[in-house]
Amino acid sequence: MTMIQANTRAILQGVVIWLGSAFLLSWFWDSWLLDGPHGPYRWVGMDFVPFWVGVQEMLNGLNPYTPEVTLKIQEVIYGGPAGDYDPMMFVYPAWLFIVILPFSLIPLKWAVLLYASALILLLFLILRNLSVVWTAEKPRNFFLLLLIFGALPFGIVSVTKGQLGYLSLIGLYLALYWWKEKPTIAGIALGFALIKPTVTVVPVLGFLCWALYTRKWPFFFGFAGWMLFLSLTSFAISGFWIPEYLQMLSITGGMPVLWSAQILPSPWNYYYIAYFFVLLGYGLFITIKTADIRPWFSATILAGMGLTPMRWIYDLFLGILVPNQTPKVSVLARISVGLAVLSPWLLVLIDEKIRGEFAVIFFPLIWSLVFLVENVPFRCTGAWRKRDSIQDDLNG
Repeated sequence: MTMIQANTRAILQGVVIWLGSAFLLSWFWDSWLLDGPHGPYRWVGMDFVPFWVGVQEMLNGLNPYTPEVTLKIQEVIYGGPAGDYDPMMFVYPAWLFIVILPFSLIPLKWAVLLYASALILLLFLILRNLSVVWTAEKPRNFFLLLLIFGALPFGIVSVTKGQLGYLSLIGLYLALYWWKEKPTIAGIALGFALIKPTVTVVPVLGFLCWALYTRKWPFFFGFAGWMLFLSLTSFAISGFWIPEYLQMLSITGGMPVLWSAQILPSPWNYYYIAYFFVLLGYGLFITIKTADIRPWFSATILAGMGLTPMRWIYDLFLGILVPNQTPKVSVLARISVGLAVLSPWLLVLIDEKIRGEFAVIFFPLIWSLVFLVENVPFRCTGAWRKRDSIQDDLNG
């Protein structure tokens, strides 16, 4: 297959994925309904509504964290006050204003379809690229299907509801992808990881610390300039919103907070926390030794997954960024990545009452297995020598 044919095929795949997902979301728009306090309400786009409404109200000069804006959000979703249901507040930093602004200028249905289908397309392109990199362009179609299948349990829920977490995943992926060749753009991409600052906070801090240590100023200033632009724009539109945002964080309504330090009993919670700090230290050691940011990046992803309080387990799909961007040459590496990719399907076997707690504890652990297999020198299998050889080839 020539380069032109490959590019044409990739474009056609993208168009089919984008239009097909938009069609399916449109069909589900009025057919996937839930019982609410004022009658049925839509599942599709329900988590996108708070930001769509919030940004519209910011254009009117209002603070998106006020009770008045919250009531308007509930009226769009439920048809009236939430009552005992999820309050559906504007819950993330208002610096997302610029990112959501284009969608807030069009009708809600079209905004949701455009946002969610674009998100599906971007995720597909990332999975497609990972399937090529991890298989060294061999049986990548099979592995792409495996990645898509593993992403479904989280993707179906998160994307159809219009959540923002996958924007953060895409931002982290692009920051690593452009780290060497386009550091300024990589820094800007990293800013998108803070659109939903939960499990991504630790990787963002890890990136910035390494950028400072290596004096990669274009990356650092790209990130700082983009975040300054986002913040100042939002302040100019609706005032200094940070105190109200911090106050909102203290509200415990809606979904419960899932945190490994609280879920596990003592002393297991301390062992769990210490384990991920050890991984952080080891990742930093390998990165300093090899001047390769990827072990440190993977360790910060794991620390974010394992140690950050969260309300939604779908953010744990961030584990897909843990494996090194190199071919999986050893059987052990292939098995560990395969198990981690397919692990979300285990949730169907777990009682719904403890499903969230299980995911928060288990998924970081299984992705940490991938990290250990790829970064601990199991010389007896020959995997470490192969990894070093590939790494030398990539570094040129």
